[in-house]
Amino acid sequence: MFSSEMMNSAFWQGLWSGVFELITLSIVAFFVNIIYQRKQDLARARRDLIDEIDDFSNSFYHPRKTYQSLIEEQAKFSSLLDEKELKFQQYTAIQKLLYEITESIGRFRAIQVKIVPLFGYDIELFAYYLAIWKYLKQIRKKMENQESLQAKSPEQKDLFYKMIDEFRYRILTKSLTKHAPPMIYPPSDILAEMQRQSEIIYQQYFKDEQA
Repeated sequence: MFSSEMMNSAFWQGLWSGVFELITLSIVAFFVNIIYQRKQDLARARRDLIDEIDDFSNSFYHPRKTYQSLIEEQAKFSSLLDEKELKFQQYTAIQKLLYEITESIGRFRAIQVKIVPLFGYDIELFAYYLAIWKYLKQIRKKMENQESLQAKSPEQKDLFYKMIDEFRYRILTKSLTKHAPPMIYPPSDILAEMQRQSEIIYQQYFKDEQA
């Protein structure tokens, strides 16, 4: 038969063994929860980034389309209004649309800040970003000069939004970075490669456009 001392020893060994198992399980659960929470946070951040791209795309579409309609309707308006009144109305309308476009472009500019924590200085993503940025600057310049934004052919009409869709798709499918770099400019060699590839992408979409 077991002595009381042996039973007492077995009891305490079992008790401490159970305590250590609970502690071990708690530590494992803690780190698993941290990893899971991190993945959830990154997934939400990716979704937020996609939503911001969609919001930008929508906010850019309206003033751009309205401006082009205004330019195309100049001849019709000129037959109804005297030249001075026409110029005043056009100037007022274009200034309002320029303000809306500038606001929309500002929203796109802010997107780059959210790319780095998720993907680091990913060359492909930033190449698309810079190609889109170049197009936006060209559109704003054309609007300032009151030039038409009409594509040269029907096939080129939606090229900008196709480029946006490509950018959006890559945001959706690109692997997330494990270690985000600090929020500073990328190294000069990486930045140069981003710019080089952005020109290639831009030419793929707009080689026949003087946008």
